[in-house]
Amino acid sequence: MGIQVTPIPRLTTLTTPAFTLGTANAAGDALTAVASNSTLLAFDTTLPDAITFGQSGAVGSATVSSRRDHAHATPSVAAASGSAKAWCYSNQANPTTMLASYNMTSIADAGTGQTQYTLATDFSSANYVVQVSSNTDACHFSQNASLAAGVFDVICENFSGTGGDSEVAVACFGDQ
Repeated sequence: MGIQVTPIPRLTTLTTPAFTLGTANAAGDALTAVASNSTLLAFDTTLPDAITFGQSGAVGSATVSSRRDHAHATPSVAAASGSAKAWCYSNQANPTTMLASYNMTSIADAGTGQTQYTLATDFSSANYVVQVSSNTDACHFSQNASLAAGVFDVICENFSGTGGDSEVAVACFGDQ
């Protein structure tokens, strides 16, 4: 029986690691050596895409990972388009007093059951929406000839059709 001796080279050439990240384990076939203190590429410096409204999810195809403390950019919005740009809660029995409000300068008595609202920041035009509700009478937004970008009237009538004073909540939507 003979002994076979395989010589060990005195100098081994080390290469740059070429390990890849994947979704499954796979054996490599390279016959090269890697030093134990090599750095493996696991993360890159690519900026993640910005998150947009209605964006669909995707599994991605990058061969490196994001750092877990990465941040996605989000769009900057001054005010949500579905948010009321002005609102007011008032009691028309005392029509010059706002019980609670946002972006309203004042309200004024314009007659029995009619109140005029003045906005602090006008809309860009007279094309805006006013939603009116009341817990006692039928109230509606008066879209008469005096409609302006910053002033509107609300009329309340009791169920017999005559002007009535009641608690009113208004909310305004549109472009400012």
